Amino acid sequence: VTNSVVDDLAVFSQDYTGMSAVPGNMCVAMDTMAGTTRNLTLSYSASSHCVSLDASASPTGKLFVAGLSPSLLTTITLDMGMSRTDEEAVVNAYVGGAWLSIRILDGTPSDDLQITSYYYTYSNPTRHSATSVTENMGFNNSGRFEIKVVSNTADKTNQVYLNGVKKLTTPYTRFRAVNLITAYDMFVNPFVYFDFASVYSGQTARLQLYSIEQTVP
Repeated sequence: VTNSVVDDLAVFSQDYTGMSAVPGNMCVAMDTMAGTTRNLTLSYSASSHCVSLDASASPTGKLFVAGLSPSLLTTITLDMGMSRTDEEAVVNAYVGGAWLSIRILDGTPSDDLQITSYYYTYSNPTRHSATSVTENMGFNNSGRFEIKVVSNTADKTNQVYLNGVKKLTTPYTRFRAVNLITAYDMFVNPFVYFDFASVYSGQTARLQLYSIEQTVP
């Protein structure tokens, strides 16, 4: 049987703009057995029509989104927003096979958006990174944007798009994955999760999620 490629198949899709509460597949938790979450508040914003995760100084814990499918080739699209009181604040997004660090940088006439993709090579456990800075995003201190990650674990690459424009192509992160030899393809983690970094005393940061979609060919 020959099947023609017609379109991608959506295997996970949540539109938070039409909800009135945080859905049951989301939670704030630790990814270790020890410790407790701290300085993180998960809520639904009725005014912004989105799921909101607010952080104050030195937040601990992650926001997990469950229900995605393990896949060798998948595209995950985040319709998201970020705000902060200090440009050092970072939102880390662990999406498919990618670990992305997202910052809003002070710019003129409007702020810039920096995306860094971290990864570990198979021959060397040292962490590497590649960074893209998009200038003049049209917002200041807070804004909404779309990030799409195409993870291909067969060739072990991630392609990162911002608002439909390709910004980075980097190796599969291998972040907290089993050290399999290169002959094995690793399924992407069936979770999307987020955390904050560099939120200092007296400062705050916010992650807003409007929708998440996962597709496979």
